[in-house]
Amino acid sequence: RRHRALDATGSARDEYGFCSLLAELGLRLVAAGSLPVHDMRRVERCEHFRLEAERFEPLVARQVESAGFADAVMPVIDGAINVMRLGLERGRPEFVYYELLRFAALMLALLDKHPPRVGGATMRPGALLARLGELLEPYPALAGLLRDDLQRMGRSWEPLDGPESGIWDALLEPFAAQARNGLLRRLAAEAVPLLRAEDLAGQGTDSRLALRS
Repeated sequence: RRHRALDATGSARDEYGFCSLLAELGLRLVAAGSLPVHDMRRVERCEHFRLEAERFEPLVARQVESAGFADAVMPVIDGAINVMRLGLERGRPEFVYYELLRFAALMLALLDKHPPRVGGATMRPGALLARLGELLEPYPALAGLLRDDLQRMGRSWEPLDGPESGIWDALLEPFAAQARNGLLRRLAAEAVPLLRAEDLAGQGTDSRLALRS
């Protein structure tokens, strides 16, 4: 049974549709490193993480309903931090930025579609952006890249302090700790020039680099 994704139309959404079709047919995808590659697709960075946020936001929203906002979000943050460390260990600073972008895109999708209430306060996108802006303030090139990428995803960069800002202070402490350890400094120095050059060259993000085992 042929699916339009096999015709390589250039849309990242085709790949999600093709994988969904395989699942509906009871089939599964297997990564076989020993087989030759016949087709390799490069997906634009922002499109990749926008689609990923759309795909996983409902899962996180259900977790928020069952476990509460903090308990649902902390595993997302812990996972991001672990991959950030791995990216630096392997000399791939772009991995570190991918995790920051992945986290921001997923949280903004959640706050936009299913804004939770915590301690009587509604968690709004502006409060998260305000805290991310403060965290990245010492690194304007990094802050600019994140802002530009989110805007390319259709997300407006409108920081707004509110009663929920203190909640984000606590939740983002793992990122703040990494900033104190120099991770964001290295990210700004190593990943930002690499990704800006990629954008100027009109290259996409190799989607394999954005996948986690």
